Amino acid sequence: MDENAVNEVMKNEQVPESTGTNTAAPKKRIIVGYIILGLVPAAILMMIQTIAQIPFLVLAAFNVVNEGLVSDNSIDNFNTIISIFNERYSIFMYALYGIAGIIVFGIWYFNGFVKKEPKVKLRNIFGVRSVVAVICLVISLNFVIDAMIVLIRFFIPSMIQQYNELIEMSGLVTDPWVNAIYTVTLAPILEELCFRGVSYKILEKSGIKPGYVILITSVVFGAIHMIPLQVTYAIIIALFLAFLRYRYRSILVPLLAHIMFNVLGSYLNGLIEMIESNDAVTLIIGGISMFVVVFSIVLINGDKKAYRPAAK
Repeated sequence: MDENAVNEVMKNEQVPESTGTNTAAPKKRIIVGYIILGLVPAAILMMIQTIAQIPFLVLAAFNVVNEGLVSDNSIDNFNTIISIFNERYSIFMYALYGIAGIIVFGIWYFNGFVKKEPKVKLRNIFGVRSVVAVICLVISLNFVIDAMIVLIRFFIPSMIQQYNELIEMSGLVTDPWVNAIYTVTLAPILEELCFRGVSYKILEKSGIKPGYVILITSVVFGAIHMIPLQVTYAIIIALFLAFLRYRYRSILVPLLAHIMFNVLGSYLNGLIEMIESNDAVTLIIGGISMFVVVFSIVLINGDKKAYRPAAK
């Protein structure tokens, strides 16, 4: 082979130089199995609640029989069982459910995710600006939801009636101790570990965008509440809690916000009712509060203390 031929062959075998044009990054692969697995924590949560209810409902049914409260009407018997359950056993059921759930999801979350990631201290991600923004968000969102409930009561009154009846049956309203022990203390910890903890982290592994992770966890969180009105406002609250989880990359921030939501809903309703003296005032305050919600989101988005994971 002559020299010209050899040079030609070598020229053809050379790797072409970069033209400087940016090539598109490979598309992130979506793993459907992780999306399905991300729904499992909610199913386990419902299972734990059901298991916790059974022994106390059996005790309530035994009381009905033992105390001669049985009637010929099965609906009356059911209502009597629920009434006794709420009066005598609901506090124990909710305590058992909350503690058992926290143990299950606490072990799952910390062993499955926290141990494998760098520790984030709250003081490093949550400064004065963060505190102001989250407090404004929680308070204003409560007023927005109150305004939404006024509109629902006006346009769909049956939804409000159904909500009141089912909440009374649950025992959460009739027993102040249940409110103190479960609603304000155990429930926020349990639900944050389940939804913004385990479920959120599993869905992150699926490769879907953060917006979809926020949406899926929020919709599932709302769905487990089952009562239509409660489902609606639970989804709204969950969207903001998941947004805080995404922005600060820590479960502690949405947990603190969740506790604040429940304290406002459980113990400050009287004060809120004094401020919202009638429906018109409630709607006006709700409209103003929507601007405060937007302002809070802007503050959070611009918060330089918010934790950002190191680039890979």
